[in-house]
Amino acid sequence: YNDKGGRNVNILLVGGFFGSGKTTVISRLMDQILAEGQSLCIIENEIGKNSIDDLLLQHGSVEITAITGGCVCCQVTGSLIEAVRDLNRQFSPDWIIVELTGIAYLKDLREKLEKYLPDHPAIISLSVVDAARWSELLKAASIIMENQISGGDIIVINKVDLHPETQKIYEDIQKIDTPHRILPLCALSGSCPELLDAIKQEVTTHHE
Repeated sequence: YNDKGGRNVNILLVGGFFGSGKTTVISRLMDQILAEGQSLCIIENEIGKNSIDDLLLQHGSVEITAITGGCVCCQVTGSLIEAVRDLNRQFSPDWIIVELTGIAYLKDLREKLEKYLPDHPAIISLSVVDAARWSELLKAASIIMENQISGGDIIVINKVDLHPETQKIYEDIQKIDTPHRILPLCALSGSCPELLDAIKQEVTTHHE
């Protein structure tokens, strides 16, 4: 995405149900992006006791913008669009990462962003699923889970240390949709270089 006064910026939408580990995944990605000498800004729409700010305080070079007052899906033509534009103009980052609420529908949100942001920006969507609670959540919140999966370019099966048998989750995801990549991950205990590589590949594909 490019706006007047800014530069081409990669936009990464990170969705997933409450407690799936979105903030931790973002923290790992942020460490790698900064280690590569690139800059980023974060837009936070998640609501919970562990905000992104708590985990990222040690990184003074990262600008964090919070969108409060409800799910960003309902404000996509206002708050989120303006936040993306303002961050691009002020900071010209390489990346803008948007952490969504646990009930956001990735597919709908990305389609709206592509409509309202000019020049058909490369918007990459990442859905984080909780391996430890997968079966439970799929039964209790099937519509939300299915909409989050169907909107993801990349699906991260997080917390595989708590639920190492992921084959059933793979099969369930494939029944819902066919994302470009499905990656198992334990974000809490280590870095995730394969994930950043997969995201970069998606960016390249969008620019082709």
